[in-house]
Amino acid sequence: MRTTPATQELLKLPLDSANQLGMPVSTASSASAISIAALRLPQDFGSAAGVKKVLTTVPFRKPNGQAFFRVHPEWRLSAAILQLKDDGENYIVAPDLFAELAQEVRAKMVYTGVTRDGTIFLWPVNLESEDGRLDSWSQSAHLTCPEIFGPSKT
Repeated sequence: MRTTPATQELLKLPLDSANQLGMPVSTASSASAISIAALRLPQDFGSAAGVKKVLTTVPFRKPNGQAFFRVHPEWRLSAAILQLKDDGENYIVAPDLFAELAQEVRAKMVYTGVTRDGTIFLWPVNLESEDGRLDSWSQSAHLTCPEIFGPSKT
């Protein structure tokens, strides 16, 4: 092991002098008392440190066509949704503003879904229009949850 001249000078000092300089002093007995295995982190070191995952954003989108997901049977909301297609933004419209934005909003059922990997998302699905029409995609989407709508009638 190579040592610098400054290190060699420190090695010549008595232990008390090194302590006075604020330097850590190791002796053979304290070095052997340290076990490397005692320094190893456990597999769940995040939970031992009290680390919790915080959900800060929830995507508002259709589920991916290849993803397996579930919809919570109780966490849903029928609301007027303003969708800005250019920006890809969606807004829930307050009931007192619905009359002013009636031409631009759409009645939707917003379902709370979760994918197999635990990603939570909000899924907006069109509701029937005033004349009772509903596109086939939305009909199919509503029927994906038999616990909400009952068994399929096909």
